[in-house]
Amino acid sequence: MEVAGPMLLLLALLWVKPSQGLECFQCVNVLDPRQCHPVLCPLQAGSCPSAVATGTINGQKFSYITKGCGVPCAHVMKFASLEVPGESYPIQTEDGRQINMKIENIKTTCCEGNLCNEAARVWPGLWGLAVRGLLLSLGTLLWALL
Repeated sequence: MEVAGPMLLLLALLWVKPSQGLECFQCVNVLDPRQCHPVLCPLQAGSCPSAVATGTINGQKFSYITKGCGVPCAHVMKFASLEVPGESYPIQTEDGRQINMKIENIKTTCCEGNLCNEAARVWPGLWGLAVRGLLLSLGTLLWALL
């Protein structure tokens, strides 16, 4: 019976998923946030930063999204202010072309939880309105029952 305790502990440890690093959504200079995919970050990563650079290319306005793994948010936000709007920066597009984008605005956000830099979900059209109405009704009903 003395073996049962250590054997149970060993079995329990085998069933536990090993500790891994942070997971973040990652993409570079994409137009659609749905093109960002989850990645396992290196162990030293402490945040999931996102940046949306809005600017013009040949007179047409674009917003390019970049997400990934990063250092802790305090450091990310300190360096985020170094980008100077009004300057032109080379952007490599999804199809591999190099173009210059005149930056109007860069919005940087940072969070420190697993997959926290996901794009907000949008429920389009009447289905979205119907689902939101149903959820609101159910929430009100549950609140009344309490």
